[in-house]
Parts: sequence; structure tokens; C-alpha cells
Amino acid sequence: MASSHKQILIIEDSAPIAMLQKALLEKAGYTVEHAETGLGGLESATLIKPAAVVLDLTLPDTDGITVLKALRGMPAEIRPEVIVLSADDGSAMKAGAIDAGAFGFMLKPFRHEEYLRMVAASCTVEG
Repeated sequence: MASSHKQILIIEDSAPIAMLQKALLEKAGYTVEHAETGLGGLESATLIKPAAVVLDLTLPDTDGITVLKALRGMPAEIRPEVIVLSADDGSAMKAGAIDAGAFGFMLKPFRHEEYLRMVAASCTVEG
């Protein structure tokens, strides 16, 4: 499904959810990094230049929309696609994420197959 050269960054403060995502992605052939905070995630994104970021909106140090806007504001040649993964199913939250430039929005808990399809689709976006 995935090409082994595709780097994914997970920004998620819940260790069990991050470990599940990492296991799914690595099994599918992705290289995965994990950050527990928004600021740590932004630093990692600058260093590793991932193809995509899976972003939790509820982070201990900053809100996810701020992180999303910063990621989407990166230079075009290193700008990752961002998939928001949230436990909050409010339509305003989803609309806010999409308006801020998210590639997609998924609710926790998520279906593994749907998650992998969305990550794969985000990695094929050009520009």
C-alpha cells in the first residue's frame, strides 16, 4: 500500500493511540516519527520533512489548530499534508480543521483500513 520512503509524523499526546498508529503505519511500509506535543511536532516536522502529519487537536502545550496552521504555512517544497485525528466530533471543530488546511478529518476511535487509506491518499498529493 505504501512506499517505504514515505515519512509520517504523528503528533499525539496519548501514548497508546500513538503506538497503535505507529504499528499500523510501519506494518504498511511507512517510516514513522512521533511527537507528544504541538511544539515538539513542529520542530520534528521541520527536521524530518514528513509527507504527512497525523495531528491530534487536543495537545498539552498548544491547540491543534495552531499547529495545523503552522504546518500548512511551511514552504511548499516541505509542506506536509495534515490529517486531523480527534475525539471531538463537533461539526465546528471539523470545519475549523478543514478551513485551516487539513487534508482530512477522522474521529477516534478509527477504523484501521480507513485510516490507512487516508494516509496513503495524503501522501500522493502533489504541491
